[in-house]
Amino acid sequence: MNTPLPRLAMLSAGFLVVILWLHWTFLAPEHALSDNARTPLATAVALPLGALLAATLGVLVSLFLSNTNRLSTVLRPSRWRILSAIIMAGLTPVAVFDWMPWLAATFIGAGLFPFGVGTSLLDGLIVMVMSIIATILLSALWYLPSSLLISGVHSKPLRIALFALMWWGFYAAILLVNGHMTSPL
Repeated sequence: MNTPLPRLAMLSAGFLVVILWLHWTFLAPEHALSDNARTPLATAVALPLGALLAATLGVLVSLFLSNTNRLSTVLRPSRWRILSAIIMAGLTPVAVFDWMPWLAATFIGAGLFPFGVGTSLLDGLIVMVMSIIATILLSALWYLPSSLLISGVHSKPLRIALFALMWWGFYAAILLVNGHMTSPL
């Protein structure tokens, strides 16, 4: 990475303070969640999740600041940038039930199977088409982070680790905003 470690640490610490303040002030489950299917996050869980999200945001901002002079090169489409954006979009967690993330791509295949007795094949196909559209839109959102990671990080093991950090950071954001939802099954 082209960024010095102190700047990344300062960005991550700043993001951690803001995330935890937002969570405990506005998004804390005892204030925001009135649904009985959701259980609040304990402080011992919210702290590491906030740190994970802060590290993710710190890496993204640090890579963006390091590559501001060459954004036209960074955003130039290539096969690997588009493929990594599509993969990250398909693996994006959209909900968390019983601490198990539901990924965006799983709903594409779920449209082929009826959900219940009253569910028709047309309803399943509608779910599948909407999931494909959502995956395409998520691919557009993941294009900038994947381009920054591929262009700004030259070590392949570090790049894979940072892609994993992006996934865990998104998972942490969903848990911090929505709380822990329990499955009715």
